[in-house]
Amino acid sequence: MKKPAVTPGKKIPVDKSLLNEDEMLELKKQARASVLAEMEQDARDAYFQEQVALARQANTPNERLVSVTMELAPFLPNIMIDGVMYFHEYTYDVPFSRAKVLYEQMQRSWQHQDEIDGRSRFNAYRRPANVRLGPQHASVPTRGANGTITAETEI
Repeated sequence: MKKPAVTPGKKIPVDKSLLNEDEMLELKKQARASVLAEMEQDARDAYFQEQVALARQANTPNERLVSVTMELAPFLPNIMIDGVMYFHEYTYDVPFSRAKVLYEQMQRSWQHQDEIDGRSRFNAYRRPANVRLGPQHASVPTRGANGTITAETEI
């Protein structure tokens, strides 16, 4: 006795020619209805999740949305936090907890710019002293890194 040509567990290839026109149209309608039902359920789920997030934000002070306009120092075109870029002079609606971080980063960028420009971060009214040694300072002892030095009389 010979073994069957088809091994157990394998499916026979599909032959769509066995279906008539009416059956194919009916199956096509059912497939469209099934996809539409899936899309409607996905839309319901997404809307529900948005409403849950909004309800949580309303009851959590640190998660309420605030508008933040990015005012960065000139050397910095943007800030990236958690893979999200925030560009200079754009306004973003972010949770309050994220807004605090953005404000701190903006402040630090301006502090760095002040240091680059020679402004003291400890005393905003202190101006850089433009000290120059000239002939009038000859023979005046000066304390330096290597001890007391006296400038030569001829400069």
